[in-house]
Amino acid sequence: MSKNFEQRLYEGNYWENGNECLNSHDINKPPDFYEGTEKEWIEELTTYISLYPKEWEILYQQYLSLYKNESTLQFYRNEEGYLRKFGVNEIYLKVFGRIMPLSYNELNHIGRLLSKRGEELYWSFLEYCSMDESGKDLWRERMETYIKELVNKTDLSVLVTDTLDNSGFLGNELYFDLLNNYYIIL
Repeated sequence: MSKNFEQRLYEGNYWENGNECLNSHDINKPPDFYEGTEKEWIEELTTYISLYPKEWEILYQQYLSLYKNESTLQFYRNEEGYLRKFGVNEIYLKVFGRIMPLSYNELNHIGRLLSKRGEELYWSFLEYCSMDESGKDLWRERMETYIKELVNKTDLSVLVTDTLDNSGFLGNELYFDLLNNYYIIL
């Protein structure tokens, strides 16, 4: 039976050799007991941290005292509970019609297609986060081409943006959250 992080904590003996509750080499990677993906680990760990900040602080201080490495957690949950990456502001793909506005149905179709590829987009986005500006520009161009081919539509623009506040709120823009695999049409 697989167990999650919280279940592992109930067992106690957090730092048992070979069964540590956190990865002793890289806190961002799942420990040996965990059977989910790396992304699922980050989602679960950050959820625990946001729900139990005091307990986490104690556990994290123990971790730091036992494993003196340079591994720091790269992710967190914001006030609304969404997964975020420290030091990264631009988290949304903004998709809109270049010349003519896209309809709600067209945007919804694009959103569903992107959601089906959420895991792939997540990992691609993490690569984007570590790129320099020229690399990010190339990534954005590739992403625009990828989405155009995916939906077989050439009259699209794709940007990476940090907020929903820049929307015209006319129902003709799609914002896809690359870390949380959800979209909103504004």
